[in-house]
Amino acid sequence: MKEKMPLSINQLIANLRSNSEARIPSKLNKRLSSFKMEDLALLLQAFFEDVILQSGGKAVIGEFTLRKIKAVVVWLCNSPRPGLLLYGNCGLGKTVMLHALHRLLTYPVGAFDVLMYSAERLVELFRDNRDLFYEVRSCRILIVDDVGCEPVRCVIYGTDYAPIRDILSWRYEHRLVTVLSTNLDDKKISSAYGERVWDRICESYDRIVYEGESFRKTGRPE
Repeated sequence: MKEKMPLSINQLIANLRSNSEARIPSKLNKRLSSFKMEDLALLLQAFFEDVILQSGGKAVIGEFTLRKIKAVVVWLCNSPRPGLLLYGNCGLGKTVMLHALHRLLTYPVGAFDVLMYSAERLVELFRDNRDLFYEVRSCRILIVDDVGCEPVRCVIYGTDYAPIRDILSWRYEHRLVTVLSTNLDDKKISSAYGERVWDRICESYDRIVYEGESFRKTGRPE
């Protein structure tokens, strides 16, 4: 059963559609070409708020998150890099942002070939369903949450594998759109996945750093 979108978001989309010429985001296609950058930012904010509400939270968004939303939209529309990395301290809204971006890219349902998985789930797929793992690895847009929380290495019948490193390297070589979130800093990413992977991330990903104390502790608006 298809998810029914909140009426407020449908109304927002109807109100934002513009007849004026707009830039087609380089990573998307003509489905979103009727939106300007500021429209996409408002849409992403609406989806961000809805994710929070559906999880039982209060959708009070502060300047911190508004700046992150703007940075994501700039990457979508203007950056030549196919990758986006959200990284830094936990509890600052990275996972919520990924869910909001996923909704934006898949609205209406099926608009884009985009999949979202946790890194831990991808390692499970590699171990239990290799064919599906390779299908996911090659999708047009892949969103991976909590990179670094999974077992970095996976031993199967005595052979040592590194599924997430494999995904990152393969998608880099094929220039596919990839969005990652992690609580690791640059040194820990390099240590976990290798200096070569980190060097490729620096080359082909826009990076948005999340700094500060967890909102779960401070209770301040996001």
